[in-house]
Amino acid sequence: MESGVKYVKNNFMPLREFRDLPDANAQLMDWVMQDAGNRIHGTTRTPPLKRFVETEQAMLAPLPNSAPECARWATAKLHGDCHVQVEKCRYSAPWRLVGNDLAQCRFIEEKVPVLIAGPCGTGKSHIAQAIGHCAVRLGYDVMFTSQSSLLAQINAARATGAIERKMQALIRVPLIIIDDFGLKPLKPGQDEDFHNLVAERYERAATIITSNLDFT
Repeated sequence: MESGVKYVKNNFMPLREFRDLPDANAQLMDWVMQDAGNRIHGTTRTPPLKRFVETEQAMLAPLPNSAPECARWATAKLHGDCHVQVEKCRYSAPWRLVGNDLAQCRFIEEKVPVLIAGPCGTGKSHIAQAIGHCAVRLGYDVMFTSQSSLLAQINAARATGAIERKMQALIRVPLIIIDDFGLKPLKPGQDEDFHNLVAERYERAATIITSNLDFT
């Protein structure tokens, strides 16, 4: 599942814009039917749509009468050691948030960054998305992006002479969630772009970064 998520983020998300959720779903369906579903899968050596029709479709069970609960919501406070624990996994956050409930999004008002670090598969992206969802429900504008997608957008803006306008737009977003920092090495110039964005947002807006790098 983790590899599938990365494939979508790296191949579908970059440089796309969505008017709303129906538009995003329509673009995703078109991409699946035209591109992703017809490629030769690296493991099975078969197009995913062909394999689905021939093998997997008949094995699907009927949908349940009621929608399943896809997310688990919980309230967690940051402890004195600057870590919050969710289902036996520990995540670090700024000391200024000690005692605060991250779901209340006070860190957005305080304009502080949050780092969610841990091994692959421990739910870092899900935690960040849940916080972002809470922020949206409180009325904040939120941008969720991967490191590679973000840098691709900045690079595309530079190529079209719109880099200053793009950077100013990114700086103004109240909360940006940057997923998978360090998953891929930064290319020459990307490190400077990333540093400049984070530095310009410091004490101006809140940023959440997830990473499986070891910062200890």
